[in-house]
Amino acid sequence: MEVISYTKRHFPVNRLQVNVIFACEKGDRNTF
Repeated sequence: MEVISYTKRHFPVNRLQVNVIFACEKGDRNTF
C-alpha cells in the first residue's frame, strides 16, 4: 500500500513502471 501512495505522489513519467508496481503488489508476474 505504501508503494502505491508513493507512486501517486511521485507519478513516474513512464506508465509502465506503474503497471510493474501494481503487478508486484498483486503478485502476478503475468502482467509483465
